[in-house]
Amino acid sequence: DDAVTTIKILDANVTNAKLATDAVTNVKILDDTIIPTKLQPAMEHELDNIGHMEKWFTDEGWMQNMLNQPIGVYYNNKTYVAYQRHDLKIYAITFDHTTHTWSDPVFVANNTLSDDFHGSPIIMLDDNHYAHVFFGIHGSGTLPHYKANAAESIAAWTAQANVNIGGGNGSYPMVVRTGTNTFYILFRGFTDVAHLAYVASTDNMANFGTATEIADMGYAGGAGYVAYPSAAVYDSTRNAVHLVWYLFDYTAGLNGNIYHAYLDLDDGNVYSISGVSYGTELSKAEADAGNCLVFNSLTGGTWAWGPYVVLDSSNYPNIVYTDGVSSTGLDSARFKFKKWTGAAWAAAVTLFNVQADWGSLILDGTTLEWYCGMIPFGSGGGVQGNNGTGSIASGATSYVVTHGCGFTPTADDITITLKENPTNTPGAIWIDTITATQFTVNCENDPGASNLDFSWSVKQANCLYRGMSLWKFKSTDAGVTWLLDRIIMGGYEAGYGAWYPTPIRDWNAELKILFHDVAYITGDLKGGSYNNYIFGLKTHMYCFGDSGFVLKRHKWT
Repeated sequence: DDAVTTIKILDANVTNAKLATDAVTNVKILDDTIIPTKLQPAMEHELDNIGHMEKWFTDEGWMQNMLNQPIGVYYNNKTYVAYQRHDLKIYAITFDHTTHTWSDPVFVANNTLSDDFHGSPIIMLDDNHYAHVFFGIHGSGTLPHYKANAAESIAAWTAQANVNIGGGNGSYPMVVRTGTNTFYILFRGFTDVAHLAYVASTDNMANFGTATEIADMGYAGGAGYVAYPSAAVYDSTRNAVHLVWYLFDYTAGLNGNIYHAYLDLDDGNVYSISGVSYGTELSKAEADAGNCLVFNSLTGGTWAWGPYVVLDSSNYPNIVYTDGVSSTGLDSARFKFKKWTGAAWAAAVTLFNVQADWGSLILDGTTLEWYCGMIPFGSGGGVQGNNGTGSIASGATSYVVTHGCGFTPTADDITITLKENPTNTPGAIWIDTITATQFTVNCENDPGASNLDFSWSVKQANCLYRGMSLWKFKSTDAGVTWLLDRIIMGGYEAGYGAWYPTPIRDWNAELKILFHDVAYITGDLKGGSYNNYIFGLKTHMYCFGDSGFVLKRHKWT
């Protein structure tokens, strides 16, 4: 308001010499009516000049595992988030919804994993409002546990006793509050990778009881099925925890089948949504024969994965999942919505006719919101590439490969590996006639009676996984119709694709989901190897709500 003018500064005899000798004191500043309320607008203006607002709250993050939940929780006008840094160390950060500002990140603990992102952290507040963080479990027997030293604070942390999950196969923990001082952690394990189990605490997560298995999908030493629990939600009406999961079929080599069941916390039995009890442990045969099977893909040999569940006003499950449609490529994958009507699972509704990957479902009042990764370009594996086999027949000197990658590779993107020593020396091997769908493998000489078998792979150089866009769909008529609400982030907008949008527990409308850049190079994982992940790459992490991105000021240094 121009209370500080050049004349007043001169009247106060503020000269360079006096400034250098501390002649300007707080008293003199106050005498000249420069008070904090008047300084604040000017300071904010200057901050805009010396700092910058960004969509991401950290550029030192790394991949979060979407199956580990929750990654954030809201309480008392503050959102608490746990994440792993690029070196897999565990950090916490908060967003204050009163001042609309992020805190500085706080180190919590070192991760027990060093080359595997699946041990990313989850966070929950107990009934005394102390934050608890769990992390570092993937096929192991204990779950590291840290607790904040003060209520509603992340300033300092103390290690607690590890949570014993009963065996060496624990993975994908999800913590759910089910009553006063009572919390359940659901996970995969503990006997083998086909089991689903839980541990419970009735003393505010100070101690957890013995692990109890509730489902067995049938694993037999590298055969059978692997279970992937995807989401869990508490149902106060039934005093039950609803759980959705999918399988990996070793025989078919496919992810498939979408399941739902609930654990009754009063009698300890597992139920289908139609009310059929399967006792304390559900078998795969029982799940397949009843209403636990939401969608059967494996019978037809097709893909399905990534179910997410919310409960509607009737406490019926509403589920969105990815239907791969075909067994030969993921370009046909689409998001499908199903809900329980009270008598049966309703017919599936396709959200949008664009290639789908992973997503999370939120119920905001009566509006369903689906935040998801979409792949609006590419096929047969999208931009990541593809692989297969071929053979140059006796009497021939070439073979045309249909690569189905959805992009036109260069020769540098293609690898040919000969699988035998043929009858005749084949001479030089080369590639030509490369198109968006095919390329030709040539040999100098006829390989003879043995033919010339080879394997091929296409991996687009320096290309990160899928480069997907992050979209938001919504339905205001209980899932009957879905509309594209907005494209949150386009593919490669920040130099990478976006992945794994995951809801905040008890979210505030300003901050509903967290997602991040992708840290995955081209090619399929083989033999349990994580060599295709770019460990140590620093990625951005973003939060998003009804008003858009939750911005953070990053000061120039």
